[in-house]
Amino acid sequence: MRSYARNSLGRGFIFQQDNDPKHRSKHIQNWFSRRHVNLLDWPSQSPDLIIIEGVWAELERRLVGRNARDADEKFSQI
Repeated sequence: MRSYARNSLGRGFIFQQDNDPKHRSKHIQNWFSRRHVNLLDWPSQSPDLIIIEGVWAELERRLVGRNARDADEKFSQI
């Protein structure tokens, strides 16, 4: 993540994470700090801000009962 971001976005990039408890551990926070990674302040596990969760739920609802023989068929259903 860090090398890609620095190469693509420059040294001043700001990293956004979802603040899941495992991402907020002291070990992970120390890793970011030691490597001078700036983190975006973000509400912890806010369902209103995690738009993809609603998209996945809607996709699941629309695909109920539809079976696919392979990944290509499933992709075409989506």
